[in-house]
Amino acid sequence: PEFHGRMREAYDGLSIDAIITSSGRCERSVDDRPGDDTFDFLGAISGSRRGPMTFVIDDSDPHGTEVRTLREFAARTVRTRVMGPTWIAGMMMHAADGAAEVAHLAGQVLRWGRVDGTTESWMFGAVAESFVFDRRVREWMERNNPLAACQTMGCLFEAASRGLWKPSESQMGCLKDLYLEA
Repeated sequence: PEFHGRMREAYDGLSIDAIITSSGRCERSVDDRPGDDTFDFLGAISGSRRGPMTFVIDDSDPHGTEVRTLREFAARTVRTRVMGPTWIAGMMMHAADGAAEVAHLAGQVLRWGRVDGTTESWMFGAVAESFVFDRRVREWMERNNPLAACQTMGCLFEAASRGLWKPSESQMGCLKDLYLEA
């Protein structure tokens, strides 16, 4: 948090009209897995007072490249992966590694919201419904990678504490009970 604040101040002081960055990756096993440096840089830029938009060039479709805002990219990822039964079933075939990938995706959604406010409350609701409140998925995670199950729930607690997710009282109570059982 302190680092991001210093970076935002530095970018706010720049007298330029645009900042364009590019990052090329050939691998698409997880939607957006930039290193810490990339996150620090993009988070500081997009969170500055100047408010530049962040775009993602999505070349995952061999038939064409799409340019999306980071908000559109995050929403698409939540719809296709977090809410995607095919993706979840694929992760379940990989036992502990699949559960770790689920936790990583939950963390990715949290980082998008924490760094530049890209996320919306429904995205965390989807994480909760798909990975925690769905008994079959939660028990699979707890059985194969208990740490990943706890990390996923931890992301939801942090999202709620930061105001990124607005769970109902019953959702928060259920989350607390499940965390204590895990």
